[in-house]
Amino acid sequence: MKATKQVNQMETRKKLEDYDFRNVRDVTHEALDRPEHGVKGTILLRIVEGAPVALYRHDENGSAELLIPRYDRFQYEGGFEWGYGGTGPQSLSHAIAALVYPAVFVPGAQAEKAQLILDEVVSRLPRGVEMDLAVDQIYKSCGEPELIE
Repeated sequence: MKATKQVNQMETRKKLEDYDFRNVRDVTHEALDRPEHGVKGTILLRIVEGAPVALYRHDENGSAELLIPRYDRFQYEGGFEWGYGGTGPQSLSHAIAALVYPAVFVPGAQAEKAQLILDEVVSRLPRGVEMDLAVDQIYKSCGEPELIE
């Protein structure tokens, strides 16, 4: 009985040609690579039980959420760190780049943003010191003040 129900669901599943895209705005990936405004908020760098972690808070009155490692962009199984140029800081830089440049789709561009964040921000922070890092400061340090609202 369940197998029959699954087959019927497959038969009624919509196809791409079932949708009307005439009124959809056409946007290329290149147009999204330089957004008019950047992301707002603060990256919170903390030490919890001896482990460096990163959180993201959209606004000062909101709750923070865990900044997740981006294994799809940087293959590293260890945790985040900051204050030097090793693999922990590289992992943090890739996670930050994915957050603050969400619309970068050109192959290699996201890695270039992560490297810039590593060189200009993450590696220059005091090692192992908890701090708040405003996203606006990341844009300034990376030479993109136009992304600040």
